[in-house]
Amino acid sequence: MKLFKLKSIINNKMKRYVLYAVGEVLLIVIGILVAMYINNWNSNNQYKKKIDNNFLRVHKELGTNIEKARRSIMNLKEKDSLIYLVISDSIKPEMYYKNKKLAYLIFSYHDLKIEDRAYQNLMSLNISDNKYKEKLLSKLKHLYRVNDYIEDMDQKMSNFVVDRTLPLLAQNTKDFIDLQYKGQITKDVVDFFTTSPKYKSHMGQYAILAINGQLAAYQTFLKNAYRLHSQIAEEYKLEKHSLLRKDSIASYISQYIGSYLSQERKDTLTLYSSNDSILLYRYNDKTAKLNLTPVTKKCFFTNNSGLGAFVSFQNNKDSIAFKFGALAYKYSYQKIE
Repeated sequence: MKLFKLKSIINNKMKRYVLYAVGEVLLIVIGILVAMYINNWNSNNQYKKKIDNNFLRVHKELGTNIEKARRSIMNLKEKDSLIYLVISDSIKPEMYYKNKKLAYLIFSYHDLKIEDRAYQNLMSLNISDNKYKEKLLSKLKHLYRVNDYIEDMDQKMSNFVVDRTLPLLAQNTKDFIDLQYKGQITKDVVDFFTTSPKYKSHMGQYAILAINGQLAAYQTFLKNAYRLHSQIAEEYKLEKHSLLRKDSIASYISQYIGSYLSQERKDTLTLYSSNDSILLYRYNDKTAKLNLTPVTKKCFFTNNSGLGAFVSFQNNKDSIAFKFGALAYKYSYQKIE
């Protein structure tokens, strides 16, 4: 009897010990799991904070790139208009002395240097296995892929100037050094500009590279950069670009609602409605839409009518200029009552 009681006491003590030990182990395991969860939560929070901070930098960087693209597009638009005037024999010899841009028209080139330091820093955060801001990141990658095309077009233009147009000038003028290194425009080079068929031929090739190549790439980048800049602004409660704020485009275009006549085309055009991105107009009794992307408050480009198509509103509010494609096929419309 005493032996049985002793065994019972020992068994009870063993059970309590085992239960205690198991409880201790469970507490340790739970503690470890909680610590791991908190650690993961902290790590994930820190990771998200890094992503967010880098997106803020990318937004600022995009703003800088948008301004660069806008300036580059306006530069090429002006150059395209000058090229058209030269090829159509609308430039008189004396105009070369007054406007140096005419003299250097195809002997210089523009390149768009897209800044991507903030973008590269964001991409270096090992984001491939994380779904945080996945859609924005995907759009950002798509945007910066255009940069490869931009660099390719800029390099082709650089090669054309260095290998083709500068040698053409050097081989056909005595005053090449005076123009290129001293900025002096002489009768020798002006005669070459106004009489050489080769000069015009090279100018046509230059225009194709500049408008169908560079300008098209710059426009694609700007259009997508605007969109992404706005999406990041909405996501993080930041300020949108001034040209894309609500009703900014519509309020400006609304000043031009009315009917217009083109003397060149002998037709009429009526602007009758607009919103933040679309200009509706009636042309020869047909309604059409232009998806407008602003370069300035008065100048927009649209892909509806081909590469390099621009719509420009004049200061006097009584005329509109449409410019379609390479070589600046420009049509002016004057407001009619």
